[in-house]
Amino acid sequence: MTHHENQILQSIYNNAKNAMDILSLLSEKSTDRGFCSDLSSQWQEYRKISDQVIVLLSDAHTLPQEPPFLERFLMLASLFTTSAKQTPQLAQLLISGSSQGITELKKKLNRSTVSVPIQLLADQLIFLEQSNMFLMYRYL
Repeated sequence: MTHHENQILQSIYNNAKNAMDILSLLSEKSTDRGFCSDLSSQWQEYRKISDQVIVLLSDAHTLPQEPPFLERFLMLASLFTTSAKQTPQLAQLLISGSSQGITELKKKLNRSTVSVPIQLLADQLIFLEQSNMFLMYRYL
């Protein structure tokens, strides 16, 4: 596994872990049962992706690094202190986050090629992000 592939896997892992944290936090803020059910389903999908990253990295005898603490702390603190409690506002936060995640990952993928399993996992994450955005549009 190349250094670039390791970085891509780490980015995928960070994206999935951050998404899981955000989904958990927003699920606690919302009182909309349907919305919370969708967040739970999304959380499960991100978990599958993070587990797949762990398998690929362990095959290369390495472990994923947790997303930087300060970055995660600031992200979660800003979500925790936001006054957004209505489902449309929470959905908009998720749409923005998914869009940013797609953009950052595509930038990294465009720098060089990666192996097929890593490309497939990246594509899976991008598809999940896009699907989640479309799902959240119905809550706006």
